[in-house]
Amino acid sequence: MLFLLNVLAVSMLSRLYVNKQMLILKKCLKQSVQIIELVHIF
Repeated sequence: MLFLLNVLAVSMLSRLYVNKQMLILKKCLKQSVQIIELVHIF
């Protein structure tokens, strides 16, 4: 029983971690796209 709970907890934590990483990646992508657009303007 404890083993199952541990597996669930670990999978939930890893999912949260992955979601956070994806959000950070999306932010970085947005910023780089904005920078590229600014460069194209000049």
